[in-house]
Amino acid sequence: MASRNGVVLQFGIEIELLIRPRPGFLHTIKEFKFDPKVRPRDETDAEAEGKRQKDPGGWAKLEQARVSNRMALYRGLVRSLTNIGVTASADRGAYDRWTITQDPALTEIPVPGQCGFWNVELVSRILRTDENWAAEVALVYTALAECCEIKLTTGCSMHVHVSPVRQLPGKPDQFTYPEIANIIKAVAYFDEPLTDIMPAERKQNAFALSSFTGLPPADDQDANDRFNEPKMRTLRSLYHDVPAAGWGPLFQHLEKVRNGISFRQNWDLYRLRSFNFSPLLDENCLTIEFRRPPGVDTAAKATKWTSVALCFFASAIDSAWNVQTSGPPLRDSKSRPTLKEFKTFLERGRTFLNMDSFDPNVLVANKDPALILTAIQIAKLKSKDAEMDSESVFESKLSSRSNTPTSQTSKHSLRGQSSSPNRTSGRDAEAFLVDSQDSSTRFRFSNASPRSSALQERANRESQEGYSSIFTIRS
Repeated sequence: MASRNGVVLQFGIEIELLIRPRPGFLHTIKEFKFDPKVRPRDETDAEAEGKRQKDPGGWAKLEQARVSNRMALYRGLVRSLTNIGVTASADRGAYDRWTITQDPALTEIPVPGQCGFWNVELVSRILRTDENWAAEVALVYTALAECCEIKLTTGCSMHVHVSPVRQLPGKPDQFTYPEIANIIKAVAYFDEPLTDIMPAERKQNAFALSSFTGLPPADDQDANDRFNEPKMRTLRSLYHDVPAAGWGPLFQHLEKVRNGISFRQNWDLYRLRSFNFSPLLDENCLTIEFRRPPGVDTAAKATKWTSVALCFFASAIDSAWNVQTSGPPLRDSKSRPTLKEFKTFLERGRTFLNMDSFDPNVLVANKDPALILTAIQIAKLKSKDAEMDSESVFESKLSSRSNTPTSQTSKHSLRGQSSSPNRTSGRDAEAFLVDSQDSSTRFRFSNASPRSSALQERANRESQEGYSSIFTIRS
């Protein structure tokens, strides 16, 4: 659907879940050598380390059987999605299709006498706001629910990578530094209401902390080292001084973000933040990642949090932060924004994107106290996360485009926009460039089987029904 003021965004979503194959799906994955007798690893087994040391060979064989089971499960899901018209793969480098892969940071759950819950990460292809992406998400979840039982734990989450689409000849699809500065101001200004709407496990989550109000666990040395960097102390000090000094000093400081050097010097580039800006330093990725949402077990929830991210970015890049519609200039304001103001901000982005199915007014404050992970839990999760490359799967998918014509174009990012004569390498890139124009990679139902068409109708119906409690459908 075309936007109302030319704003179009492209994005990718990453969804972390635990899944257990349903009886009917077992037949499919047994073709890929899935062994129902092999259970997921029991993280609560206090004797596990002793067993591993006593019989390292047997333990290694069991672990390999678990890896084989996961791969069989993922391949089965790929087949199910492919059969209903959704291009999918278990290959992390396939940026033009959905990827089904593992998330070793998730704690799997064995079930005595049953199959148990295995970790999975669903990673979308590159989507756009001017296409019917919500229907595609609904179809994916419909197929997933038909194959598997879905379970969420506090370790599950959802991430959204976002970048602009320019739609102008010769103008690259990338964030400019003024836009980046505007987004950072929005991140700062709406920090509190965004935290308010998060469930308990995402308010002070060590893997998605606020750059301004996030508190790292006392025993997490790495997080505390980053927390105490001089630039971070400056950002927090200016943020906490708003009630006395107003937003002006903080905004003036953030306006220093004008090129790659000042971006590094003045902004938080730690990956495990509510908004992760570090992909902007990778010329093959160049997105901003919204890491705050919780795990989502339905298409409606996935669409809700994706819509929050998209409306936030659309409104932020086009905001004039020196003024407000009424009253004194925003710079002179000394008050924190309310949730109502945050909804108005999202409504503005919704209008820009012509996203008529999303209603920001459904967002409500969550009064539950923040759920804080212990240092031991964090260390364990970081250790498991280190089993894979630290970058997200969507980032690795984008990096696979390095030999495509469009990704080569991205290396010549925004020459002449920097006010600094000191140009650095392509890793200072200000943008994210992807090629999602090829019709062969676009989501379509034209080649779908009769079963596919039925599932599509069911997905659309369930999507609309799900929206009834989360979205307002506008005529």
